[in-house]
Amino acid sequence: MIQFHHLLFLCVSETPDHEDWFGFCYSSVKQICESTLSYVRQLEARVRQLEEENRMLPQVGDFQKHIARQCHLSCSLLFEI
Repeated sequence: MIQFHHLLFLCVSETPDHEDWFGFCYSSVKQICESTLSYVRQLEARVRQLEEENRMLPQVGDFQKHIARQCHLSCSLLFEI
């Protein structure tokens, strides 16, 4: 995780003339924040996707139980003949 003092060092060490220090810092921080925000949005989308999949799981489980019951009934009928 990048902390403020790391950003400050980055700004001071990579600015050739220290006159444009604030502008350089602002653009560096803005770029980091934008990429972080993009990553957070991707995580939020993935969380929504997983929540939707979790809502569907009980339905899938019920369907599998139904199929298992049908197979059991079919097999028992087969062996009764």
